[in-house]
This record gives sequence, structure tokens and C-alpha cells, in this order.
Amino acid sequence: MKELKVRVDYTPLKEAIEEFELSENQIFKQWGIQRKTFFNIRHGQGLTVDTLARLSVILNKDISQLVDITYDIIDKPEE
Repeated sequence: MKELKVRVDYTPLKEAIEEFELSENQIFKQWGIQRKTFFNIRHGQGLTVDTLARLSVILNKDISQLVDITYDIIDKPEE
């Protein structure tokens, strides 16, 4: 059996938001991105592909420029 451990780093997304000098409030009001999204970004929790797509449009960047995804595949012994 295999286990997949995925890590998503939102550092590039945070940097892009800072670079564009956008506040969470602006993104929330102008683009309808939920406030919980910013909590998730700060705490490394999941975002939907739809939300990432919206942020990529707002920031004029490809999704792959906004997140770093790494993963490990771990072989687990059969039980």
C-alpha cells in the first residue's frame, strides 16, 4: 500500500498579493473571494482550484506561479 503526503506552499501567492499591493479587503469586496480563503492561505490549508483560478486572474499569473506543490510517496507495509 502507498501513502501520498502532499505539501502546498502558498509563499508565492502571498508574495504576489503583496507585490500587487492588494489588501484582503479589496480582494474580498472587488472579486468576491471569501474571507476564509486568507485564513487558509496563512495557515497552509487547502484552497479550491476555482479560488486559485480566480486569484490567478486577479494577479495576472498562472496558478503554477502561485503555489509550490511537493509530495512524497511512502510505501507502507500491508497490514
